[in-house]
Amino acid sequence: LAHSAGEHDDWIDPGFASLEHGRPSCQRRADRCDPTENGKDRLMSGAAEFSNSWRDAGGMLHDPADAPRRNRIVSLVPSLTETLCAVGGRDRLAGCTAFCIRPEGLLKDRNITLVGGTKTIKRERLLGLQPDLVLANLEENTLEDIEFLKARVECYVNGVKTVEDGIETLRELGSLVDKLQTGDALATSARAELDSIRNRVQERRAAGAVPPRVFYAIWREPWMTI
Repeated sequence: LAHSAGEHDDWIDPGFASLEHGRPSCQRRADRCDPTENGKDRLMSGAAEFSNSWRDAGGMLHDPADAPRRNRIVSLVPSLTETLCAVGGRDRLAGCTAFCIRPEGLLKDRNITLVGGTKTIKRERLLGLQPDLVLANLEENTLEDIEFLKARVECYVNGVKTVEDGIETLRELGSLVDKLQTGDALATSARAELDSIRNRVQERRAAGAVPPRVFYAIWREPWMTI
């Protein structure tokens, strides 16, 4: 990886207005941040929030009513590519990176053009696809590429900091492609699983047992975590 998690924490975009619990928080989320569960942010929203205009982690404003025109989407992040397909937006995908290997067989789809790597975006090729929407991430993509694209096409800028943020991404992408109901169902299921895991860990603590230690790898060669 060219840089590690947290490198962009000092980058202030219009959507970042304050520090919430010691980390930058986008203004869209500041009013629904509840410092509970041992200091972890707990997002207090659902599908209703994304039924109207909302701002992403980069401060970009998105209107769900524009979903019908977002017919050509380019994703610059493997996780966002997979999530977009999971909520029902694969038929809108016009381009992705060479690292977008999920869903299986995606890179063999002749209708999808590869636009480089997450940090080596081929800008001319991407713009040549005439995208209606580009999916980017503050950690995976360079700020130079994000700023370049924001000036030319609608960009969804993802900035996941917590597990809850990741779950909310399902609703955000669902809202962008008129699949909010699907995204909300997946998010609700994921949240229920997260709550179940946390409850089991708390029960183990209460019983005097040592909670499980988890290593979550985000890269290899060398192995990296967050």
